[in-house]
Amino acid sequence: LYLRQKRKPMELTRPPLKVSEGIPVYIPDADVFYEGKFTATIPGPQGFSGKLKNVVLRRLRFLHKELRLLRAQKGARLNILDLACGGGHGLLPQYGHVTGVDISLESLTKAHELYDSVICASCDDLPFEDASFDVVVAMDFLGHIPDGKKSVFLSEIRRVLTPRGSALLYIETKGDNGMQRLASRHPELYTRHFEEPEGHIGLESPHRVLERLHAAGLLPTRSIGAYKTWLKPPQEMKLRFAGEYARLYPWLKVPVLLDKVVCSLRPLRLAATMLVELTTPVLDGLLPFPMADGLFVKAVRMK
Repeated sequence: LYLRQKRKPMELTRPPLKVSEGIPVYIPDADVFYEGKFTATIPGPQGFSGKLKNVVLRRLRFLHKELRLLRAQKGARLNILDLACGGGHGLLPQYGHVTGVDISLESLTKAHELYDSVICASCDDLPFEDASFDVVVAMDFLGHIPDGKKSVFLSEIRRVLTPRGSALLYIETKGDNGMQRLASRHPELYTRHFEEPEGHIGLESPHRVLERLHAAGLLPTRSIGAYKTWLKPPQEMKLRFAGEYARLYPWLKVPVLLDKVVCSLRPLRLAATMLVELTTPVLDGLLPFPMADGLFVKAVRMK
């Protein structure tokens, strides 16, 4: 058995190519772009009453609500797979036995401090038996996958889910909103400032995402469009619009400067984060679904 287990053994369908510091590796070479890029561990509040900034984060609230319901339905701890896990998510171990998969060894080293086991593998070729997990979590993942490969990745999610299993997803999308329309006027700038910095090479419309899930045998039972306005988390405006866009549209210098000031002071950044996370759900509920720049989805495995 190749996994460094803490609690529950995990069956693997084939041996790894190698083992690096106790982590089984199923990819021949490190990914130059992603290796060491997303290593931070997302803290999870104790009993969902920890640091205030975590309580208001929408991803945390979404996961907490859905995992609590799924654990209650099963009546036991869940078997959870965290795909593209980065440095791990502190909330997940509260609900079950967690296996993390990523292509970055540095990220997995951090995640293994939290999770029962971690594996370095591509998410389109998982070394697990069919129907191995009650829940597959994939946050900020599908927007990084090229269009031609998405069906394979989604089919793998369905394959490893139990017959009554659920996928909990946050998917980056390209909404039909004012910010995206302005940015898309300049394809080269859009590639440099919206796609390349974090690897968002697979952004598509919210409706297209739901169509892909259906086609892969995953039935969305809950879908929430998010971030439909110009109100974005701190760093977003300066990351996207400072420099080239601001030179084309001088009025963008105002929100970019405001974002820089907010990010320079920790109390301001915390306050801005809370404002965005508390305000955007209200605004998002009033605006059309196609405007969403992000999508929270709970999907169940179809027969």
